[in-house]
Amino acid sequence: MRHATSPALASSVVAAAILAPQASAGDCVPAPNEECDTAILFTTADLPYQVADILGCTNDQPDRPYFDVFYQYDCTTTALHRFDMCGTTGDSYMRIYADDCSFGGSTFWVEDDDACPGSPNTLDPMIDIEMEAGHSYWIELGAWRDAIQFPPNANDPYMFSVAIVLPCPADLALPEGELNFDDVIAFLTAFATMDPAADFALPVGVFDFSDVIGFLQAFAAGCP
Repeated sequence: MRHATSPALASSVVAAAILAPQASAGDCVPAPNEECDTAILFTTADLPYQVADILGCTNDQPDRPYFDVFYQYDCTTTALHRFDMCGTTGDSYMRIYADDCSFGGSTFWVEDDDACPGSPNTLDPMIDIEMEAGHSYWIELGAWRDAIQFPPNANDPYMFSVAIVLPCPADLALPEGELNFDDVIAFLTAFATMDPAADFALPVGVFDFSDVIGFLQAFAAGCP
């Protein structure tokens, strides 16, 4: 089941969590996806996938992330994917495991700390990685360290999103693989109608000058 949220709902979830008292070991409410065995499942059909929720109460894997929660992604399309926690309050951390939710059982794992745009100031992770159809992946989200001066902490809010990364995102008009003035017109049309095709920058669902800059950068980069 897809657990998607609108930007307005995401903001309300984050605001409510920020205003709530800091959770301690005695009053922390376990997240439903606190452990690997209870990971929230989504598939390629659910992409783009966006969630606003709160972290867990315990550390279920060695080392970072702390106060982790888990998602399981069943991939049905081989493609470059982007996983990120951009927009999370505080210093967040992410790991992705392939084929098993563990260090020992996974065929490979990757991690990141500060790759979101604006880092190191944003302190949030982003991983671009090719996912293969027919494989399952587990995503572990949490805090960079277990310390109240480096939020997020137990039950603190986080943002999580997953999307397929197009090889040439500025290619919005035919012919495919060629960038020209028609792509600029297509972007401006999409931008004027708040079409997701023009959403080139964070926060998701907000259309402003950052999206224009993002499109121009993608257009300048050209197509492979």
